[in-house]
Amino acid sequence: MSQIILVALGVLVIIGINFLKGGLYRYEKAIPYYEVLWTGLPTLILCSVAVPRMCLLYSHEQEGASSLTLKCIGHQWY
Repeated sequence: MSQIILVALGVLVIIGINFLKGGLYRYEKAIPYYEVLWTGLPTLILCSVAVPRMCLLYSHEQEGASSLTLKCIGHQWY
């Protein structure tokens, strides 16, 4: 978690320094690169976490019958 915060803070500092040096308008051609990086990197991180978890969840679903059975009964009060 702290690594993600450090990366975000680093990007913020770099953009702030570029803005103080003369604005970001001279980098108009490079801004789509920043946008793709800013949205693509978190997407890749989330996918890299989600795919193994979904495989693990799917493998647990396919296992045989368990030795424990739990019966839950709910009553509506209205």
